Amino acid sequence: APAVIIMLEQSMVTDEGGKTRLGNVVAALDNRIKALPANAAIGLWTFDGKEGRSEVSAGPLGDPVDGQPRSEALTAALDKQHASSGGAVSFTTLRIIYKDAQTNFRAGQTNSVLVITAGPHTDQSLGGQGLQDFIKQSADPAKPVAVNVIDFGSDSDRETWEAVAKLSGGAYQNLSTSASPDLVTAVTNFLN
Repeated sequence: APAVIIMLEQSMVTDEGGKTRLGNVVAALDNRIKALPANAAIGLWTFDGKEGRSEVSAGPLGDPVDGQPRSEALTAALDKQHASSGGAVSFTTLRIIYKDAQTNFRAGQTNSVLVITAGPHTDQSLGGQGLQDFIKQSADPAKPVAVNVIDFGSDSDRETWEAVAKLSGGAYQNLSTSASPDLVTAVTNFLN
């Protein structure tokens, strides 16, 4: 069973197939979470142009969160997301989540962060090279945390995301649209 922290960009307002890109991603995540075993450990962070925030702490899907199974807390948190225009503080948010994933590393499970973004990153306090340097310096062979990235369209941060995925032992996938079976396949592969 995987141990994955999902890092979801809210600033995905593009209409694709009659829904926002964010709406299509939420539907794919909802369906995948419902298919995972109770011992899969999943957490959810979201970010926009201002900040990243933890929506549901990472832990086994069968464990209770505020009186309901974590799986239900996750789908409830996902279903209340709405697309907001503006930037995306993706690099700085990933820095927080990566450390969190290492601190709460789950031995015996495949630990990863799943970044879902369309870019571009807008917080100038951390650039692409700075994020790569952070991953290089923070990587711990005893606690491997892969960063997998689903990136939409012609994101100007593509080179950074590809490098971060490679440095962390993760994978990068670019999708031209969220209104495609390719999104479901990518979500399934990275939440597996």
